[in-house]
Amino acid sequence: MVKNPVDANKPLRVLEKALQGGLGLGNVGVVTSRHGVGKLAVITSMGIDKAMRGRPVLHVALGESVSDIRAYRDEILSEILESVDAQNRGDVKTKVDRSTQIYTYRHDTLTLPKLAQTLDNLADHADFRPEMIEIQGWPDFRTCDAGDVRDLKRFAAAAKCEIWLAAHTTSSDAVDSRGVPDFLARCESDLSVILALDPTGDQVQLRFVKVHGAPAPANVHLAFDPNSMLLRWR
Repeated sequence: MVKNPVDANKPLRVLEKALQGGLGLGNVGVVTSRHGVGKLAVITSMGIDKAMRGRPVLHVALGESVSDIRAYRDEILSEILESVDAQNRGDVKTKVDRSTQIYTYRHDTLTLPKLAQTLDNLADHADFRPEMIEIQGWPDFRTCDAGDVRDLKRFAAAAKCEIWLAAHTTSSDAVDSRGVPDFLARCESDLSVILALDPTGDQVQLRFVKVHGAPAPANVHLAFDPNSMLLRWR
């Protein structure tokens, strides 16, 4: 029997279960960490995992080229397929490619109206309506306010999609008792899920800060492997 690479991707299945089935349509989630720790790789892995199931995913980025983003995604997909020893890799890659759209914008030019126009164009010209949107490099949580994130959550609800964002942190950030920086805490009410990547020695632990208002799941040990750029389950 050919192994289903989606089912075999145990770290993503563990993450999905810990998130009570996932982020969910109409919700906004964020992955936080210091620069270069692995936020983008984690979010990209979640998007690829959804695309492997044939669910439409939109990757939005600022100041990047489509070719560079595609190459990065292909690298992570290759690592995923290697980790699960997938036999039908060509078929899986074709399915992921068909289920993924990439849009890029110049630095500081993305707005919600422009994103809405992108979704309209995809729906009208490609019959493509994403269930997940990954946004790379926007918004800047340090300069936006709670209303901006509230508008993004309303956008997700209207578009019937889930939106994943990344938030950069630094060692000098003022944080609360959970390690959440003040600039993120002020808009937390409109964030359904907050995940943090915490480097400890040679490990990068994934920490559940907020999961749909429920207590953080106990005894779930996920770590990010910088070498493979994948989550590992222990």
